[in-house]
Amino acid sequence: MEDKFADTYKKLEQIGMYSEDERSETILLLAGTGINFWIYYPILARFTIEELNQFAAIYTISGASAVTWVYSLAHYDRLFKIEQMKQFDRELRRHMNGSSLTRRMLRMVKGYPVYSNRNMRRLFAEYVHPTVEEQTFAEFGIQNLHVVAHDVDQNSYQLFSKAMTPDENVINIMSSVVMPKKFLNRAFARPLDGYESVSDFDFAPREIKKQFYEDLRKRHPGKRIVILNLVKDEQRGHTELVKVPLKEPLRKAQILDLARVFLNMPNPAIGEEFRRVHDQAHDREV
Repeated sequence: MEDKFADTYKKLEQIGMYSEDERSETILLLAGTGINFWIYYPILARFTIEELNQFAAIYTISGASAVTWVYSLAHYDRLFKIEQMKQFDRELRRHMNGSSLTRRMLRMVKGYPVYSNRNMRRLFAEYVHPTVEEQTFAEFGIQNLHVVAHDVDQNSYQLFSKAMTPDENVINIMSSVVMPKKFLNRAFARPLDGYESVSDFDFAPREIKKQFYEDLRKRHPGKRIVILNLVKDEQRGHTELVKVPLKEPLRKAQILDLARVFLNMPNPAIGEEFRRVHDQAHDREV
């Protein structure tokens, strides 16, 4: 069966990502994904945790943060319900849609949050060993990881990492960066207590995103930046965009996935995607 990621693997090889020397001079950025964040799993699985730690730095946005976290836990056998993850679509809808469709629609009309980051945390907590719930960034396996979030209070971006926030709880951050506080100028997700300012960077204003990318270059002068994304392949000076393929155009896929969750409609693509990429990634010799 043809591997739809073959072109992506080849592109990574062409730009030297399987070379330790090249990785040490490279900033790896995983752009946002939407609900079906499993799309990056086989790409991450081309690298061991040791090899990921050889990048000068890794930055993740939105769902890319969650899949990077999951991959690290799976690598260390700390994600103890890996088989149950095949039912992620069903469990996602069960946790997020605790109320009826009518109630969710009424809350949306009235301008109240439809979803809760607390429910997302409960979903994540179901799959991990209890000790993982206490894990901090200082203890996280990928030591050079920087999770990018939207600071809605300061209207800026914020970074969570071993260097900047060593004592911060990882699962709380992962639960907070995968959903926006607002969507289409309406309340969307109720934040975790103590994390009211932390939101999904994918939904940050354009000027904040521009500032992040400008600061990223200043923070790592002379380094090459490789951006895994779901839109296009492109080279811009020292920045290389590497596309990871989707069946549908990105925005269409994201809207359809969100609509299916909201309407509590099964979305086999999410479950099938995980089964395929997990089995494929772990059957392959990296």
